[in-house]
This record gives sequence, structure tokens and C-alpha cells, in this order.
Amino acid sequence: MFADPPLEAAGPQPPRGEWRSSDLLLGAALLVASILGLTALLALYAAVSGADRGGGVVAAAATLVFEVGLGGIVALLAWRRGLRPRDLGFVRPRRWRPLGLAWAGVYVALVAYQLVLALIAALGVDTSGLREGNALPLGDDAGAVELSLLALSVVVGAPLGEELFFRALLYRGFRRLWGVLPGIAASALVFASFHLDVGVLVPFVLVGALLAWSYEASGSLWVPIAVHALFNGASFALQLVLEGPG
Repeated sequence: MFADPPLEAAGPQPPRGEWRSSDLLLGAALLVASILGLTALLALYAAVSGADRGGGVVAAAATLVFEVGLGGIVALLAWRRGLRPRDLGFVRPRRWRPLGLAWAGVYVALVAYQLVLALIAALGVDTSGLREGNALPLGDDAGAVELSLLALSVVVGAPLGEELFFRALLYRGFRRLWGVLPGIAASALVFASFHLDVGVLVPFVLVGALLAWSYEASGSLWVPIAVHALFNGASFALQLVLEGPG
């Protein structure tokens, strides 16, 4: 099921081919084009339909398509560069320990961020704008189809698509250009900015750094995918319990 990882170097190293600066620029351009195109299509749908019944399902489906599209961008660039799935990190991890460390580290980072905000708020500084999370818009009328599409997007689509784009493409590309630590920092910053939410910018930089580190330390993309899926799945389930449709 898994191919054996390369043993001669630390981190995911392809035996042939490598990302170039042009690949990163083209990937970024395709990402922006996808965001703008999808936003325009959703706005057009809302204008035509009046955002009546089915709007939530369409938005959920669009989210899933977008996440799958992120992976498609990387697949296209990999085909163009001659990279195979194993070259991107679809190999058996050399070690599984980074999965547990990164997963625990994500929650430590989020708790630490909230504690820092609480200390700042105790000094009389308004931190309300920094406390908004990255929750999904779950309405009281969300049906089974919408929830199923959102679950697929959050637990499957996002971990696969985003890890391919931000780790297998951006981190690997930045790593080749600047080295491991600058690559982790740069890819984490882009990952956090991608969520377009100032409330999660700082903690998601830390999350992105942990995911990139787990990719590097394990030599496999399956590890950050698993961490991402576990975190998203737990967050989605908690939101359903606390705020989901009645």
C-alpha cells in the first residue's frame, strides 16, 4: 500500500525533479484565481436564486470542490515537473512519533494563544477581534446533505488539498530556496493568511509550522494529513454539539 521512503536524506526528498520558483508562483496564481472564480460563482448563484433553499448545500459543495481543487493544482504542477506521488511525500513514514507531537502541539498552541489574549484583556485591551475563530456557518436548518458535504470537506478535502498545497508544494519549494526553518516559517505564514481571518492568524501560523515540521520529521505527507484531519474532525464535531442544527 505504501512505497518505502527514501533513506538517504532527512525530510521528503524526491529522487528526481524539484519545485522551482516558477512552480510556486504559478501555484499561487492558480490559488488566487480559484478563490476569485469560486467567489464570483457563489455571488452569481445568490443573485440568481435569491439565496433560497439549497444555498447552504451549494456553499458546502463549493467548499469541497475548492479543497479538492487545491490538490488538483499540485497534481497539475507535479505532472508538469515530472514528480510522482511518492516524490511529494505519499510514502510510509520513517517514524510516527511526529504525528502525536504535532497533534498535541496544535492544542498547546491554541490554548497558549487564548491565555495570552486573556492576559492582554486583563490589562484593559480589547481583544474581541482576535477571539473570532474559524468556525463553519452552521444554520439551524442545515440538512443531512449539507452537513455531509461539510464533513467531507473538513475531514477529507481540507487535509488532503491543503497539505498538498501548503506542505508538499509551498513548504518543499521554500525549503529548497531558503532552508528548513525559513521554509517552515514562510509556508506557515501563507497557510495562516489563506484562512482570511485575523482571529486565527497567529495560532494558525503555529499550527502551520507544526504541520510542516511533522512533514519534515516523518518524511511523509500522510503525517500532517492525519494531524490535520484529526484536528478538523474534532473541531467540527465540537461545533456540531455546541452550535449545530437543532
